[in-house]
Amino acid sequence: MKILAFNAEAIYYHKSGKEKKVCYIAYELITGGELFDYVFHTGSFSDKICRFYFKQLLLGLHYLHSNGICHRDMKLENILLDKEYNCKIIDFGFATKLEGKNGDGFNTTYLGTPGF
Repeated sequence: MKILAFNAEAIYYHKSGKEKKVCYIAYELITGGELFDYVFHTGSFSDKICRFYFKQLLLGLHYLHSNGICHRDMKLENILLDKEYNCKIIDFGFATKLEGKNGDGFNTTYLGTPGF
């Protein structure tokens, strides 16, 4: 995955006049749609295709965890496919430090989509 800007900071100016520091991630253009749509419209994948996507997801999660990031909202809707059908993990709105707030390695806040 090409990340154009990672953990970049900017100032958000609310219409009320208040300023707020925000972070953002800028990605390459990802045009292949959600993995959810492919599963919904095609049904079960073959073992070979499942292994292909599962390996990519594990590599992506390993990269995040190796960099101290916990995604906290992994689901098929947050996995996009590029034009070559490679996985791209998106939606880091609930992401946090892997070490947790207290540094004990636990994130106890219930976030994300129930059922996932």
